[in-house]
Amino acid sequence: MLTNLTNKPDTACISCICNNRAARGAVETQMAVLVRVPGPLESVTGGKRVIEADGATVSEVLERLGEDYPGLRERVVAENGEIHRFVNVYLNDEDIRFIGGIETPVKDGDTLAILPALAGGATHAIR
Repeated sequence: MLTNLTNKPDTACISCICNNRAARGAVETQMAVLVRVPGPLESVTGGKRVIEADGATVSEVLERLGEDYPGLRERVVAENGEIHRFVNVYLNDEDIRFIGGIETPVKDGDTLAILPALAGGATHAIR
């Protein structure tokens, strides 16, 4: 509580505010990220298509999702720790394979989209 009613700053209160900000800064390394989940993974997320998770990197976000939704991480991340070949992960519309891979840093408010890779095509020549 500020008891100093003059125009001079109360140094004890300013010090307290600065210390609280520094302490919060140390805690705020985990960032809230919006994660868009494809239809095939809805069975793991209880039908949710958009979920929120926190972490400092894509890897940490996926780890947290695996804790909150058992089986989800294994469907996205291979045993070697990389994203499965048949899964694409986009951070704010950028493929993470080209911007830092699974260790790409995330920030508060980012959007992570998990998409199944599409492949295939015509089995015969198009005329």
